Amino acid sequence: MILIYLNSQSLFIDEFLTLSELLKNQGYISTHYAVALNQYFIKKTQYDKIILNHHDRVDIIRPMQGG
Repeated sequence: MILIYLNSQSLFIDEFLTLSELLKNQGYISTHYAVALNQYFIKKTQYDKIILNHHDRVDIIRPMQGG
């Protein structure tokens, strides 16, 4: 198990988990969000290729509407 931070909340996950698997496991099924890993935005095409590491910070940003 490794420790990551998902939207500033600590979370223990299995080693060798990809970003894509994390998102699916956490219920992020739609495509209407952006993901930053350690403060860098990640392209959706890279989600399957990125393996999360101990102390990574994952931020999920959803679009907001308003005026």
